Amino acid sequence: MAMPYVSKLAFAQSPDRPFMPIPALVNGSDGPVSLKMQTGLWSFDGKIKTPTWGLSQDYMGPVVRTRRGAELALHYENTLAEAVSIHGHGLHVTGELDGGPQRAIRPGTSWSPILPIVQEAATLWYHSHTHKRTGPHVYNGLAGMIVIDDDNSDSLPLPRRYGIDDLPFIVQDKDFNQDGTLLYNKVGLGRFYAEHMTVNGIIQPRVEVPKGLVRLRLLNGSNGRFFNFTFTDTRVFHVIAGDGGFLEEPVEVTTLFVAPGERYELLVDFSDGLPATLRSVQAERGEGTSPAFNPIQGEQTICTFEVNPRIAPDLDVRVPPRLNDIAWLDPKEAHITRHFTMATINRKMVINGRMMDMARIDHRVQKGAVEIWDLDGDVHNFHAHGCSFQVLSINGKTPPAHMKCWKDTVITDAKASFIVRFDHTASDAFPYMFHCHLLEHEDMGMMGQFTVEA
Repeated sequence: MAMPYVSKLAFAQSPDRPFMPIPALVNGSDGPVSLKMQTGLWSFDGKIKTPTWGLSQDYMGPVVRTRRGAELALHYENTLAEAVSIHGHGLHVTGELDGGPQRAIRPGTSWSPILPIVQEAATLWYHSHTHKRTGPHVYNGLAGMIVIDDDNSDSLPLPRRYGIDDLPFIVQDKDFNQDGTLLYNKVGLGRFYAEHMTVNGIIQPRVEVPKGLVRLRLLNGSNGRFFNFTFTDTRVFHVIAGDGGFLEEPVEVTTLFVAPGERYELLVDFSDGLPATLRSVQAERGEGTSPAFNPIQGEQTICTFEVNPRIAPDLDVRVPPRLNDIAWLDPKEAHITRHFTMATINRKMVINGRMMDMARIDHRVQKGAVEIWDLDGDVHNFHAHGCSFQVLSINGKTPPAHMKCWKDTVITDAKASFIVRFDHTASDAFPYMFHCHLLEHEDMGMMGQFTVEA
């Protein structure tokens, strides 16, 4: 897994780092949302201009806001030189609307799905899911965040001033050639991790916050890097939501391990007025976990939070004692258990011994049936389309408290198990995917397809 030598660009480590940008916010209730896949120029350090890709902007896409019970009309236009499919990661929609690799948008064409939003408030994302090209596409910038609101989220006393105390927080790692262009360099068996940590596209930014409670909508948007987030002053923060919605109660932590594709909403209290540095550090993952996570993580500075006294805090927000009432699925109702083993065999990335084949359906699921999916395979994380699920165990143990919510992406370490019910259909023409969310593993074949039949 040693990194081969390449000539890379070194950025000056200055205390006067650029401030973290806030992506544009687009309200899906105001009409169709246009997302044009395009080339652009973006400065990751506030100085050097790097060629990038984006969706209606130079790098990444806007935050698209919608609401439970609404219909979200999107219009994807592809002005790039290659086909792209865009997946709504975490959305509960049919396979026809899911944006998997079968839904490739050819250069010069468009796709205009209308998505019924039927799920609870959550922080989701959209990103390229192009067959064998997801890794470089997301790395170039084809990704963005989706925020769903509902009556419950409206009723909670949480920070909700977008860009002030309610912050999209997309963490990625990047490398650069000496001419400032992005360096995409896979390591070993399709693993990618890079030297420079970015938030919303800026290397180790400064983040301005009010002197009070701040909500971070955290997305690990990296291709393959795992993070173990903590503050250097070991300050406590609260996890209030996971991939698919709120926890029932806030969970107090000082560290948070996050795999690629996972999202968590955090409440951090800056009422002491002091600056705070967020880092990723080596994780103590316990017995039976893979040491191969260590070189993936490393130790990095992510950003520095600075309290700006000119930003008035919202004095009405607080950490609520109760967040949600989750309808827990009963394992006794699961009459089918499916097994998925992720492995590398003869340098091929496989699930249950088979590489991805667009012409093959691997599983057929009945709509409304409750199932248990058992996962096996170290140093992977597993994502299933068209659903949210509830994690039953990680390495045979009860999942940590911050994972007791609706999820759609889960780390395996060695083993994991979740319970799921699929409520939307997916046909042979537009099946759902299941795959490792290390994007290079997905591109190299660690993916399969399943239908959901009424």
